[in-house]
Amino acid sequence: MQDSSTLEDSRVLDVTPTEQMVDIPLGSCGATTGLLFIPQYASSIVMLAHGPGNIKQCSCNRFVARMLHQMGFATLLLDITERGECRSDRMVGSFSDMRFLTKRLIAATSWVAVQRATQHLQIEYVGAGAAAEAAMMAAVKQPGLVGGVVGRSWRPDLSNIMLSQVLNPTLLIVGGRDTDSARLNREALALIGAQEKDLEIVPGATQLFEEPGALEASAVRTGMWFERFKARPLKGLHVQRQIPLMNSH
Repeated sequence: MQDSSTLEDSRVLDVTPTEQMVDIPLGSCGATTGLLFIPQYASSIVMLAHGPGNIKQCSCNRFVARMLHQMGFATLLLDITERGECRSDRMVGSFSDMRFLTKRLIAATSWVAVQRATQHLQIEYVGAGAAAEAAMMAAVKQPGLVGGVVGRSWRPDLSNIMLSQVLNPTLLIVGGRDTDSARLNREALALIGAQEKDLEIVPGATQLFEEPGALEASAVRTGMWFERFKARPLKGLHVQRQIPLMNSH
């Protein structure tokens, strides 16, 4: 049930699709902001989790998001590492505190799932680095709510996740020149419990995918992965963007 004071602050999304900043309450884990875009006829929303910094300056995820827009996906970019206060944690806010990152992503997912402008959309996750592990852990804790997961440049050797519990369709993406990560991701893939799982190695790419065409190739593979599992788009769903979304700027 939504807080009545929050509902009073609701503002209506534009009918014409544009990127919009939204405030996302995370309960005991504080709050964050997200950059939301809902194209016409979208049937899925991809939540792209990233690390510290201004969300508008996160060029990599914004690039991936805009390519996903062209493929018909709604997107929400959000920072899951921003400092907050989780009452059940003694120390929070560290990028290495995976429990904190996971809690924030779960809370943001719950927010997306109940907004009238987004509740009809299937939820997918994309995470890079430590955010990839948070995405997998959050998916494990929300069975039936999250569809696919894509992890880019993940380091399994720094992970504590029980991979056999990851049952969502999972795609791992690494650069072909990042040989250590490629080996580690290949080993981790064998331990993931999902029936649908795969490893994509982007030729010529290093860990940060800074080479020409590398990030684009990663984005295309991401969209193709989600396309395999998303429900068939339903015409007319874009009309629901006229329904209020809480705290949009």
